[in-house]
Amino acid sequence: MLRTGIFKVELNSKDSFLPSMMPFVKKIIGYANIYTMVQVIIKCAAPGIPDIYRGCELWDLSYVDPDNRRYVNYDLRKRLLHELKEHDKTSRDAVLQWAEKNYQIGAQKFFVTREILRFRRANAELFSEGEYIPVYGKGSERNVISFIRKYGNKQVLVILPLGVVEDTGKDLQLQLPAGSATEWINIFTKEEVSGDINVHELYKKFPVAVLSSKIDN
Repeated sequence: MLRTGIFKVELNSKDSFLPSMMPFVKKIIGYANIYTMVQVIIKCAAPGIPDIYRGCELWDLSYVDPDNRRYVNYDLRKRLLHELKEHDKTSRDAVLQWAEKNYQIGAQKFFVTREILRFRRANAELFSEGEYIPVYGKGSERNVISFIRKYGNKQVLVILPLGVVEDTGKDLQLQLPAGSATEWINIFTKEEVSGDINVHELYKKFPVAVLSSKIDN
């Protein structure tokens, strides 16, 4: 008990633990933010039924049950949704800038969750009945996870980073299967992508990508 008390004092001391810990936290928080979005997209785009626990639209720093049975700040989520919609009336770039500015409260994850769920709802059969096709790449930096969901003439291509985004895909060539679409729209940035996909360029505006086939083949 005494040792526990001493540990608590040391943990809460501004002169010892926190100054040594904060540089490490600042180093990894950007990676954690990206991997959080990657997890959301895989959960919603891979085969199966996504389960998003209440309150997890933003960052959730709780442990598993029962620690995750916490009060959900719905007022904050309503405010963020209102701000997102207002910025989207201006331009998608305005949304991306807003999300990046507020990423430390989970705005980017909030935006990704909203967009991928809206896309999933609009293309229900693609995700409930669609084929799952893994996509492989050639190059020394094969640090992405990529796959296609296909149903009839509709396709969606998911391309997610597994490393530092600035270094991702510099010499990576995705090997799309025969019959893949050649024109796409990034559902997050609204950018049009055609021909050979430059993965490194794909992440210039936003660190994750989900491409919807522009013209149904």
